[in-house]
Order: sequence, then C-alpha cells, then structure tokens
Amino acid sequence: MRKRSALPLATLLMLLLAAGGALAADETAQGSFDRTLTVTAPVDLEITSGSGDVRVQPGDSSRVQVRAKITARRASAAEAADVVRRIEANPPIEQTGSTIRIGRLDDEELRNKVSIAYDVVAPKQTRLRARAGSGNVTIAGLQGPVSAQAGSGDVSVADVDDSVEAQAGSGDLRLEGTRGGVRASTGSGDISAVNLKGDLRASAGSGDIEVRQSDVTSAEMKTGSGDITVHEVHGALRVSTGSGSISADGTPSASWDVSAASGDVRLRLPQTSAFNFEAHTASGSIAINHPLTAQTISNRRRLEGTVRGGGPLVSVKTASGDVRID
Repeated sequence: MRKRSALPLATLLMLLLAAGGALAADETAQGSFDRTLTVTAPVDLEITSGSGDVRVQPGDSSRVQVRAKITARRASAAEAADVVRRIEANPPIEQTGSTIRIGRLDDEELRNKVSIAYDVVAPKQTRLRARAGSGNVTIAGLQGPVSAQAGSGDVSVADVDDSVEAQAGSGDLRLEGTRGGVRASTGSGDISAVNLKGDLRASAGSGDIEVRQSDVTSAEMKTGSGDITVHEVHGALRVSTGSGSISADGTPSASWDVSAASGDVRLRLPQTSAFNFEAHTASGSIAINHPLTAQTISNRRRLEGTVRGGGPLVSVKTASGDVRID
C-alpha cells in the first residue's frame, strides 16, 4: 500500500495552531478618568505608570488636575471592559493634604495587562517623582526638585528651578532650561542638554552626550561608546568615552580631565587662559595653539608644560586619536 503524504496533515496542524493563536489573542477595551484635587502649594506629587506615558505641566496653584487614558487587555472584550470600568470607578489616586500619589494599583488583577497614560496639571510649586515602566516621561515648568525615570522610553525635562534627576533604561534624555543642577543617566540612548545652569553629572552606556548654550559650573560626563560635546564650562570638567571623540570649550577655572579610549579630543580655551597642561596619545599627534612653556616633549605623543604662567591642570589622554587645543 502506498504511503500517504504527511504534507496535508502538517499543513492542517499549522492552520489549526494559527487559528488557535488568533482565538487566544487578547481583546482590548479603553476608557478614561478625570479628577481635580484641591491643594495648597507646595505639593509633593508621585506618579507611577507601569505602561503608559506621563506628562506634567504647571497650572493653578490651588489644584491638581489628573486626566488619564486606560487600555486593558483580556481574553474577552467583556473582561477587558470590566477592568476599565473598575479603574474608572476607583482611580488609583491617593491624597493626604498636599501629598498626592497617582498610579499605585495594589490589585494584581488590575495591574496585569493594563496601560494608563497620565496627563497632569499641577502647581508650579511642586516636588515631583515620576516613573514609567514603558512609556515616555515629559515634565516642564515646575519648581522642583524633579525625579523622572523611564524603563523603556524617553525622558524630557524643561524649565525646572531646582535640581533634576533623570534616568532611562533604554531611551534618550532631553534637558532644557534647568537651573538647579542635573544628574542624568541612560543605559542605551543619547543625552541632549540645552541652557543648563549649575552642576551636571551625565552618563550613557552607549550613546552621545551633547551640552549646548549652557553655563555649567562643574561637569562630569562619561559614555561607554559615543561622542561627547560640551560648550561653556566655567569650572571643573571630567569627561571620558570608551569609543568616541570629545569636543569641549569653556574656561578652566578648575581642573579639566579629558580622556578617550579611541577617538580625537579637541578643546577650545580663551586666549587669556592660564593653566598647566599635560597630554598623552598612544597613536596620534598633539597640537596646542597657546604659548606653552614645555617641560616634557616625547615624540609628539606626550607633552607637558605651562600656559601663561600656569594654573588649573588641563589633562588630556587618548589611546588612539589626535589631541588639539585651540
């Protein structure tokens, strides 16, 4: 007896599996809630979103407005709609005077496969902690201090008077117009900062760091693989990159320590600056366009000396790259 081909049976099984997968796909339901809370500024505000964007902006000094969009996923549309109704009826908002906590869902059934995006208007005099597991965090116009975190999403903070702490697991950080100092870190993303004042601490696992149009009194920046560009540093500077180039300008009124494992380094300093200078490159050249009184010169790979009588130390190292000081 001739054997039957197994192809039709295999094809049938694949079709059945595909159909089963389609049948098992989650159904979604959407909803929203809107609440206004009466407060007396200043406000302590905490917002947590497991999945969903968080946005905070300034408004009336006597109230906090919370607008939220809910998306629930369940095996059936009826189950998803029931979850949405339960959250709408009892939104995750807790208030004790001017201390407000938004987003905490103690019920595990409600937390599972639920995304809530928050759009909040709070008094300018607000101290904020905002976290999103997967979503973007956008904050502007608060007194602060501000702490903003995103697990997988971008973080944007602008126009904050007090200190800022911004973190992203895998996303970009954008900072603008902060006046109380910044600590910023991202695992895999870029950091862009404009018009900052105060001290800056920034680190990126793999990404570029760029600071523009800022008046930074002290800066410490490092990235595992990426370029670093910083303008207008008027104090201490410490920057390093594993694989990338470094460009910086400003006035070294305190020590500068600049190092690149593989990349070029270029610094631009005022022609009136007085500083001690040392540079080393394993495979590259060193050029300085300032009147250097040299103490050590070694095959164009190592150079030490003083500029205009000396001052704070400007130290530059690169394993494979050129060094240029203008």
